[in-house]
Amino acid sequence: ALEQLQELNATLLTAYNQYNFTAVTHGLAEYVAVELSARYFDIIKDRLYVEAPKSILRRSAQTACYAILDTLTKLIAPIMSFTAEQVSDSYQKNKQESIHLQTFAEFSADTGLLALHNAEWKSLYEIRSLVLKGIEILREQGLVKQSMEAQLVIYIDLNSKRYEHLKRFIQELPQGYSFEQFLKEYCIVSHVIVCTSSEHLAATAHPEVWLTVAKADGVKCPRCWQWDTNFDSATDLCARCTKIVSVKS
Repeated sequence: ALEQLQELNATLLTAYNQYNFTAVTHGLAEYVAVELSARYFDIIKDRLYVEAPKSILRRSAQTACYAILDTLTKLIAPIMSFTAEQVSDSYQKNKQESIHLQTFAEFSADTGLLALHNAEWKSLYEIRSLVLKGIEILREQGLVKQSMEAQLVIYIDLNSKRYEHLKRFIQELPQGYSFEQFLKEYCIVSHVIVCTSSEHLAATAHPEVWLTVAKADGVKCPRCWQWDTNFDSATDLCARCTKIVSVKS
């Protein structure tokens, strides 16, 4: 998310320097509607609403959201002057000067982030698109009402040319954060099983990737809305929420 923000910032500042305000407005509109609303914000809702207030996952998302807010507010300042001033009044503590006297956001050359190539994100978008299509079929059949009622079984041939670049992505995930957990959060489903055996691929037309989407087992947790088979009898919460609540208390 921060790497995309850095690219957007550089692109729009170039457009401003060229007095190309049409490119600025179009770039902002597309970024907010597609990258933020339809993808990033949709994916991180679970972290923000469910995780413990001081958990690394939640704080990580909050840090990214703050950077996005600050960068976008400064980018819209030249064309939405009053809105930018009012927004900055709300989030900048002990604000010393007008947003119009502040500089645009700056990003260091080495952000320390996971440097993903476009090909890796393109493959991940493709996988998410396939999952969403599968969920839509279940929704049309009346089996689920939302994505968190679904579970995913997926096989990805990481040795194929098409997906071999995802090996690096999987290897560089934070310690303790598995690819299954990433896909669960990324696709907004309750369960994910990643297969390494190719036995499921015999009859498919696309041997590099195979997946099935079905209704999740178990019942719905009243706190996180995910479906699980393991519940605490005292709280009626799933195992994950029971752990989070116990840490908070």
